Amino acid sequence: MEKHRGFPYYTKRVLRASLETGTFAHLLHRITGLLIVVYLFLHMGVISLAFINGQTFDDVMVTFSSPFFLVMDLVLFAGVMIHGLNGIRIMLFDMGLFTRKQKELFWGLMVVAIVSVLIATWLVATAKGWW
Repeated sequence: MEKHRGFPYYTKRVLRASLETGTFAHLLHRITGLLIVVYLFLHMGVISLAFINGQTFDDVMVTFSSPFFLVMDLVLFAGVMIHGLNGIRIMLFDMGLFTRKQKELFWGLMVVAIVSVLIATWLVATAKGWW
């Protein structure tokens, strides 16, 4: 039975590896997934304020409409797009589709994600009068 080497070993191994497309896609998928989970827990905490005190919830919503939090919403949107599109790529791979074109498919989907985020940024900026 192989001894479990732990998190530091895994981290050193990943950092030593050249950041090829597959490694980059794997790390990006893990990081965006963790950030989405953190966001969901924070979101549930904020929504629960509505049950505790409606006025507090309204105050928090005013704070969340500030430019900083609108930019953070765009960062969240970028993470969801990257995670979702990469998840579709993984499902296609698991079904045996595009197995020889993984790198091209990944970068193509990342271009779709970037274009989507740029469009969302433009929509938010024009709606808020920043543009």
